[in-house]
Amino acid sequence: MKLEWLRSKGSRVISLLFFGAIAFSCSTSSYINIRYKMPAEINQVQGKKVFIIYKDMRPYSEIFGRLGKQEFKYFTGTFSLSLVERNQSEFLAGAFQLPALFTEAIKRRLEKMQAQILPNETEREPVLEIILREFMLDLRGRQWMASMAYEARLMLNQKVLSSESISGKAETMKIIGRSDGEKVLGELFTDLINKLDLYKLFQSAKF
Repeated sequence: MKLEWLRSKGSRVISLLFFGAIAFSCSTSSYINIRYKMPAEINQVQGKKVFIIYKDMRPYSEIFGRLGKQEFKYFTGTFSLSLVERNQSEFLAGAFQLPALFTEAIKRRLEKMQAQILPNETEREPVLEIILREFMLDLRGRQWMASMAYEARLMLNQKVLSSESISGKAETMKIIGRSDGEKVLGELFTDLINKLDLYKLFQSAKF
């Protein structure tokens, strides 16, 4: 009986140490993992040329609420972006600050649709302006809450030709550490980036 009790106690201790190590490893990470699941695009904007710019129009620049910030206290502002495509292996696109995170995801979608991304703005080709209005992750009780909003404008010589505003929220239960927060943020990012109708944006602008 005593031997069985010791074995049982030992198993509980090992389990607690294991999950404690996972929680500590997650909480000390300096970056956020974003898994972006790319849609199955078709060549709807083949041959189109566009330059992408980003504007941050959020009322405040903080990404986290009070409790969320405590969970991500070692975060340095860097996002690790992984791309997931159907029938292909997941691969790491790179490490980005928030502006480049958005422009990189939009760029990947456009390239998959056979558009050409210009390195500089020109007078003859349109500009796709991504305006971020909200990007927030917080912890309320045991619930991770993510929210995001942005506007996409297709412009030429500072004139808006077409636009689309997109926003959404998502939540999930916190199980252990911050991984569930990263997951719900990545899922919301995927949903809202893929919700942007790039074909309609070009069509409405008559490009």
